[in-house]
Amino acid sequence: MVEGARLERVCGAIHRGFESLPLCHNFVSFPCTVLTAFIPLHLLYDRINNTVYFYTIEKGDVMKARVAVATCMMLMSTYALGAQTIAGLELGASKGDWNSNKGDWEENFGVRLGVETDTTRIYGAYNYVKNEIDTAPIEIQSHSATLNIEAKAESYHDMLIPFIGAHIGAIYSELETLGQSDDTTDVIYGLQAGVLIDMNQNMNLEVGYKHSKVNTDENSQNPDNLQTVYMAVNLKF
Repeated sequence: MVEGARLERVCGAIHRGFESLPLCHNFVSFPCTVLTAFIPLHLLYDRINNTVYFYTIEKGDVMKARVAVATCMMLMSTYALGAQTIAGLELGASKGDWNSNKGDWEENFGVRLGVETDTTRIYGAYNYVKNEIDTAPIEIQSHSATLNIEAKAESYHDMLIPFIGAHIGAIYSELETLGQSDDTTDVIYGLQAGVLIDMNQNMNLEVGYKHSKVNTDENSQNPDNLQTVYMAVNLKF
């Protein structure tokens, strides 16, 4: 319990007329999408004004917090607009780079589940790819889980819909060489773009390109960069 005079100004809010009253501010965690796995986002609840304020533990994380909050707002507004559920399968090719070592283009498999409106797509995706380093007897199997947010342009000829978006998540890779194995999990993020081809009201085809960066260190088994070209089939419910 803290005296109200000390909390006359909290996050820019002024409690006029309550200077002599005891105020109680609760601090609670706020589970906001997969992004909060990497963002220390919390809430400050003001019982006097029934107002919720967002704050971060470190000042340097303010922009990250704003991104997380904006993501939550987009998710809620998308549901409010009566979005369709989408589920899809993805097949493509990926190429990873490990410092000076270059990987080959290898098959990439993926699944996704999310929601879609006329202007936006928000979905979670899982992808698997097995890479082989061309300069060493090394095999690396990678599994990634990402949150994807995409903006759709206007339809051309009521069929072709360009889109651009971003993704963030985690990538887990296991390295195998000469009977030895090691594994690493890192943050992955990047951009994607492509074209949707509407077949009917319940299905579309997709062709796209993704470029991803990975937060690696000298001991990581994950690629520093990952390029992916893919095709996908999406069902809408």
